[in-house]
Amino acid sequence: MRSTRTRSRSFVAMGIAGSLALAAVTVVPMVASAHDGGVHVETATDDLGTYLVDGAGLTLYYFTKDVTPGESVCFGGCLEAWPPLLVGEGEELAPGEGVSGTLGAFARDDGTMHATYRGRPLYYWQGDTEAGQNTGEGVGGVWFVAQEDGSMPENPPALTLETATTDLGTFLVGQDGLTT
Repeated sequence: MRSTRTRSRSFVAMGIAGSLALAAVTVVPMVASAHDGGVHVETATDDLGTYLVDGAGLTLYYFTKDVTPGESVCFGGCLEAWPPLLVGEGEELAPGEGVSGTLGAFARDDGTMHATYRGRPLYYWQGDTEAGQNTGEGVGGVWFVAQEDGSMPENPPALTLETATTDLGTFLVGQDGLTT
């Protein structure tokens, strides 16, 4: 009888732990710290250059796959890792000292307003938990700090496929020579 209770408690404990783990990975889009009713976008400078941060000093990022101004291609799991900088109802975007480009916002499919800089959507990185961090720089070769001057690397090159012929026939392979 004792082992049944222990087993039941273990299953309950595992269920609670699993629920807590799932809750821990749920990411909610962020609204930058608002000062005087606005969402402040400021600059920070370090070895990456001069880039954008929110009013609390959290680094903002560009996604190179966002190629149409005022439009995002980051949805679902992408948004969990890269929450958008949102502008709440009644708030205005307020550029801080050193921000020379145009701030704007567009409506996402869910009706939230996603902030942009020079037409590019702005995002946070889930790995940055405090001001001054920029650990999202270069993630996947497509995420980069939002440079104040608007520059960012070109979109990564498309997948290049080649052919390889063996005694089994001709196959498509990537640049690394492995079959795709």
